[in-house]
Amino acid sequence: EDTKVMFLAWMAARCFEENKLEALIFDDLKEQTDAKSIDVVSKVAYQCLNKDQEKRPTMALVIQELEKALNIHEEWECEQKLPEDYERIMKMIENLESQIITKKDLYSLLFTGTRLNNGEVWLSLSKDGKVNEMISATTFSYENCWSSELKVLENSRFGTVAEISDASHLKIPINIKTQFLSLGIIYGAYLVFKFCDPKTVSSKPYVNLEYRIASEDLNSYVAMRRDDGWMMIELCRFRNHNQITELKVQLERFWGHPSGSGPIFVDGIEFRPIDNELHKLLSTGVLIDNGEKLFSLCKVNCKKCHMLPAKAVTPDAKFTKCPSSTMSRFEEVVELPRQPESNATLKLKCCP
Repeated sequence: EDTKVMFLAWMAARCFEENKLEALIFDDLKEQTDAKSIDVVSKVAYQCLNKDQEKRPTMALVIQELEKALNIHEEWECEQKLPEDYERIMKMIENLESQIITKKDLYSLLFTGTRLNNGEVWLSLSKDGKVNEMISATTFSYENCWSSELKVLENSRFGTVAEISDASHLKIPINIKTQFLSLGIIYGAYLVFKFCDPKTVSSKPYVNLEYRIASEDLNSYVAMRRDDGWMMIELCRFRNHNQITELKVQLERFWGHPSGSGPIFVDGIEFRPIDNELHKLLSTGVLIDNGEKLFSLCKVNCKKCHMLPAKAVTPDAKFTKCPSSTMSRFEEVVELPRQPESNATLKLKCCP
């Protein structure tokens, strides 16, 4: 055993002297850190193999060099998680001009979140390095919303929010552009708001937000409470293919239980990455309401789709258990005759 250790030490020292140490390092290890970090560790390890004990480094020096290698590795690791345009982002961060900041510091700052563009954009990173971008409600147009006013609020991402006393008449056109979203990622666009009196509001309150995207009238009914106490309600989903993505939406009316039509605070619109596994599941479709409905997302444009079983729209028809070969989404199906009678009709009932 001692002979093997002696041979490995001799071989490592020789490879180092002949600049062939890379041959002894696993390829996977080289891909997981910066080459400079490996160099620092290699040099101090080589010094520890000196036959002359007096010429070997002290433990204090070894620790100092290993800490140096660790710092290099952490800088490299944080750089891998930063957006590709992080240098452009650094120039836009408020009050950063006079500071000397490392990549590790920048990653910590973005992971927590920071304001850009004169305080109109909030940027943060998820644990896997995907970008969250939020645009302040102060950039929206309130010309037709007579009950709105800008108000300073401490726990807002931006410090200033829109307070709307009567949400039954919004008429707020929003035309915003994102600048930093990760490419190829599915995003959800969410309206971030808060009830002015949130004491009696549940974590998933029933609401009804009426809005328009392009020429399509839409509704969103369920709001989610965030960790910071604000609520968010989804407007749309999309796969981001461009550095700059434009969103045009008009908020029409808002109603929430138990507060009715107001008052509410609006902090902005946030673009958050959607979990890929969840998106795959929703693209396939999931049964909700005890199997009475199928909810799914369109694979082309990420729009929400609902499918009702035949039992819900043809209650008077004859039902049968679904054969496994038909691969129906529901347990029971309607079996129609091959040649229906001329006066046979199929009635469908559409519900909003």
